[in-house]
Amino acid sequence: MSSTARRSPSSSSSATESPPPPITTRSATKPAYCSTAARPGGYVLTFPASVIPEASRLWLLTADTPNSVEMILNPINKYVVAGYPPGLVRNRDGSISIHIARVRPPGVPEANWLPVGFRPFNVMLRLYLVVPGSAAANNTYVPPPVVPR
Repeated sequence: MSSTARRSPSSSSSATESPPPPITTRSATKPAYCSTAARPGGYVLTFPASVIPEASRLWLLTADTPNSVEMILNPINKYVVAGYPPGLVRNRDGSISIHIARVRPPGVPEANWLPVGFRPFNVMLRLYLVVPGSAAANNTYVPPPVVPR
């Protein structure tokens, strides 16, 4: 499975400008993708309060197909969890847990759930207009791992 952070250039907001290459972290002991066929309970990504992405505009988490980077189709047409209100619920310690599963787990707010199907997928984190001086701006930000539930 992979966690990918994609930064938008902070010096320009031009829609025609190409984004920089993704920042990718991978564990050598785990596959580069997730699959709910192999893990029916899904996965969870928890951003500790100190590691929540620092983006001036917004951050988005999506599940994409491994080979073509297309959104994973789902029956409720929800394709993103975004780091802005309304609805995204923080845990008591200030962290944010995002559940990635075919079916929304009991007790998980819809805003904190990213629906996926049965096929393998990559999880991609996109940061738009990173905060100057932040770990993302300095190219040292490492997203937390996506772990099985």
